[in-house]
Amino acid sequence: MNRITMVTGAALTLAACGADPSEHETQDLPPVAVTATAAWHASSEASHPARVVPLEEAEVATRMAGTVDLVAVRVGDRVSPGDLIASLDAADVDARIEAAHAQLELARRTYRRMENLERDGAASTHELDQARAGLRSAEAMVKEAEAQAAYVEIRAPFAGTITARMADAGDMAAPGFPLVQLSGSGVKVVAELPSSLSGSIVVGQAVTLETDRESIAGTVSHVAAALNRASHRFQVEVVPSAPEGLLPGSFLRMTIPEAEGSTRWIPSDAVVRHGQLTGVFTVEGETLRLRWLRLGRESGGAQEVLAGPAGEMTVVRGPSRDLRDGQPVSAVTLVEAPTSAGALTATQASNTFDLGEEG
Repeated sequence: MNRITMVTGAALTLAACGADPSEHETQDLPPVAVTATAAWHASSEASHPARVVPLEEAEVATRMAGTVDLVAVRVGDRVSPGDLIASLDAADVDARIEAAHAQLELARRTYRRMENLERDGAASTHELDQARAGLRSAEAMVKEAEAQAAYVEIRAPFAGTITARMADAGDMAAPGFPLVQLSGSGVKVVAELPSSLSGSIVVGQAVTLETDRESIAGTVSHVAAALNRASHRFQVEVVPSAPEGLLPGSFLRMTIPEAEGSTRWIPSDAVVRHGQLTGVFTVEGETLRLRWLRLGRESGGAQEVLAGPAGEMTVVRGPSRDLRDGQPVSAVTLVEAPTSAGALTATQASNTFDLGEEG
């Protein structure tokens, strides 16, 4: 009982004197010089896989059946509109045209004979109409046969590069059977985005295309108005500002600013961890303060701050285990922060100052 009374009495004595044990602890801490960076704001971004595809692409096919007589191009060849790509054996077509012309000549003679007979009253008007109809049918057969001749030669519908060849001389071709694959000279970037972004992506919006070598600016040129039934995603097309070097079939990443706007970031090397807690030492006046934070994504040596102290915040870089909350600061060396979270390339500034000096 006496021991408890003595402790209580000591506590009352401290309270009466206005003393705080924590103040005595911080007064015993030596001042430290620190390197610090001010937290910065950066637009929140999301990255999505995308692929490079030609602006124009077609599987060039024939509209008639026949034997392939010639394939005039190889993979990698460049063609202009109207250039010959392939041709079919024309023997059947030539025979069909010859037969159609013979039928036309017969129909003309029949019509002239019926016309003379009808004029002399030896043939009825109905018989003349039948002869006229036969002539028109023969003329149509000639046009149809001659149209088939145009299908014998398969020509390039647009300028581009042959990217695949599916037929050789001697192969049998059928209507719709692809002979070669043709890709146009221009490219675009296509991405399948999640439905959660539907409505937030608009034509004309700026995006960034990331390859293994460089970053390229791009502009959204088309947004699909419907979701894919299987994937529940929608397609977005982007025109790159510098398409040189982007090969059709290659993959890259498309970075799109998200609608949530700006978020706060700090250097990753400023974060301290105590068990499940994460925090930073901040420079507040001439004192260090340990502030607890809730962190989000990490990118390029920077950490997103989801929750923490409001207002500006200058955090200590690489804090040692000896730092304590409330420790006095003797000098601060500021390291400039980047303007985005993805590229922490801060430069050492020559603005080290002594907090003990005024002015």
